[in-house]
Amino acid sequence: MTLLTLILLATPAPCLAMRPEPCLSACEKGDGSRCLELQVLVEDGVLPAPHHPRLFSAVHALCELRKKEHCFAEAMLHLGGVGTPKDAAKAAALFSDGCDADHPLSCSNLAVRYARGDGVKKDEVTARRLMLHACEREPRACLNASWALGAGIGGPPDQKAALELLEKTCLTWAGACARLANDLMADVWVKPNPTRALELAHDGCERSDGPSCEVLGKLRMGAIRGQEQPRAAQVAFEKACELGQPLSCFNLSVMYAKGSAGAPNPVRGSELAMLACDLGNLFGCHNRALQQLEGRGTKKDVKAGLALLGRACDAGGLISCVSLGEFVARRLSGKPDLERARALFQKACAGGLDAGCMAERRLDR
Repeated sequence: MTLLTLILLATPAPCLAMRPEPCLSACEKGDGSRCLELQVLVEDGVLPAPHHPRLFSAVHALCELRKKEHCFAEAMLHLGGVGTPKDAAKAAALFSDGCDADHPLSCSNLAVRYARGDGVKKDEVTARRLMLHACEREPRACLNASWALGAGIGGPPDQKAALELLEKTCLTWAGACARLANDLMADVWVKPNPTRALELAHDGCERSDGPSCEVLGKLRMGAIRGQEQPRAAQVAFEKACELGQPLSCFNLSVMYAKGSAGAPNPVRGSELAMLACDLGNLFGCHNRALQQLEGRGTKKDVKAGLALLGRACDAGGLISCVSLGEFVARRLSGKPDLERARALFQKACAGGLDAGCMAERRLDR
């Protein structure tokens, strides 16, 4: 079982992904704001699947009251098959109703359906029109509008116009700064510009945008060759973590554990791993569990460590399934449980993790 390493990818949420019960209960009692917060966790891919049916039922009940924000949330759940079978046509119908009721994000998402022919007949001209219309009313909708312009959806591609739209939106909504910074580093449809990406991420972070701070940390950690600044990266990840970005909390936990920007602080690293876990980062759950099993940065607690590995495995953390299986096969109460270990390895293998397949083969030797 090895400590996972730092992962450099793309207002702390009151609803915690791995401890959602209070928010789920409030949502079921009609607290729409809690339902919407949980739906955002679903969009971010961090709310464990066992909670999805309850969330869908509660959101559907609120949508039945014709609350457009909650019908939008229900549409997103239909689209992803969250707590209900996937139904692109149902999602598109709900987006259409919301768009008719002047809900810009519904218009923007309906436009994406038209662009892809997903649940509606493909119509790129209508898609572009709806995206631009939504962008005029809601800055967050400008992300899709810039994609339509840059990719040539419903008209000739215009990368200059797409960039200008994001630059303009960044002035009023810091979330666009993070998106543009990522675009300028990704080399997908725009020419890479690391210097401008750094400026945008810094600007967004200064305005307390969590994703911008996360991008800034990534850039300072070495995404721009020759400009590595570990201490500046740590500061950026600290702020992003405070603003509820699970990945930044995890990256920060690894930095503290390893001493990447100063003296190692395993206690702080373990605390941050647990915070990342609560926010839905399964790597944070995995690392915290290993720390509990080994007594690194926290009191040794085998029972708690195994329980946390199991929780992470149940939530889809395949590497945690393998680690739990290894522990079960060799050390649980001094007596191996090969059948349980095999089931855990098979789950990881079926999920596409080669380490799970290899571990299962080792059981048969």
